[in-house]
Amino acid sequence: RNTVFGAEAQTDAAAISAWSNAGIKHFRLEFVYQAPAQIVAIGQAFRGHLDDRVSESELGAILSENSPQQTSTGSLYVPHDYKSLVQLK
Repeated sequence: RNTVFGAEAQTDAAAISAWSNAGIKHFRLEFVYQAPAQIVAIGQAFRGHLDDRVSESELGAILSENSPQQTSTGSLYVPHDYKSLVQLK
């Protein structure tokens, strides 16, 4: 669990399929600024993505459209070359 309070909603639409394929089957959606219609649209988009009816890019677009403060990967961001980063000891 990770909750960061800021101006942007955190999401990583690109990672959801990988998480699902790894066995993660339960996801929690949190809302702060969205209106009821936006919450429904976002919930349906996630369900559609998990059911392979909504692509990753479509999910990202729906999230952006329905998030008043926009979205960010925030602390979910992992660079592709993360294994080459220097570790502090």
